[in-house]
Amino acid sequence: MAYRLIGTDYEYFSLIDRYQATLHFDGIYDPDSLAALYARLPEILEAAPSAVHGDGPTICLTKESNVWHYVFDQAGGDCPAGCTEHDYYYFSSDSDSEGAVEGLGTWHYEPGVTAPGWVQDYVSADACH
Repeated sequence: MAYRLIGTDYEYFSLIDRYQATLHFDGIYDPDSLAALYARLPEILEAAPSAVHGDGPTICLTKESNVWHYVFDQAGGDCPAGCTEHDYYYFSSDSDSEGAVEGLGTWHYEPGVTAPGWVQDYVSADACH
C-alpha cells in the first residue's frame, strides 16, 4: 500500500533509499508526536524523529513573579561540536506592560570572559529549549 503525502503537510522529503524517507516540515512541530502519529499508519514499520547531535540556536525563558525573561542564543560555528560562537540577546516583559518588550542587553561569548549576570541567571538547561 502506498501513501500520498499532501504538499501542504511537509516542505519536502528526501528518499534515503528504497525503504526510507526523511520528511522536512515547514513549521515548528513536536517531532516525537509526529513520529508517533506516522508510526500508527499501516505498512509503516518504524517512524522516529531525526537525531541531530550537538547544539544550535536556543531560546531561554524564565518567569519571575510577573516578569518574563527571554534570552536568545544565536549560536553558530561548529555546532556538531557544541557551537563555537554564541551571541546572546536579553529581553524582558511584565504582565503589567500590555505586551511591551524591553531590550536589556547583548553579549558575545569569548572563552575566558565572565558572562554577564543575566546570562548566568537565565541561561540554563531548565530555561532553554
